[in-house]
Amino acid sequence: MIRKLSGLIVIMLALVSASYAGLPGINTIGQGKQPQVSVDSKGIVRVVYGSADKIFCATSLDHGQTFSKPALIAQVADMHWA
Repeated sequence: MIRKLSGLIVIMLALVSASYAGLPGINTIGQGKQPQVSVDSKGIVRVVYGSADKIFCATSLDHGQTFSKPALIAQVADMHWA
């Protein structure tokens, strides 16, 4: 189980990383930073990430095979200080 989850985490990081966008065979959820991955007891996978001043969440009901369109969870003005 740990091996499966560690592989899933690597995949999730690739899915939201701009540097992987457009590579053959790589599907992205969206471009963002600091992805966080959780898997609940039913196997539902959630990826939460930030992009500019917005926070998004994409959900997978099939153990990470496919994901929903990212939903805007919050918009935080001045989230990134200069």
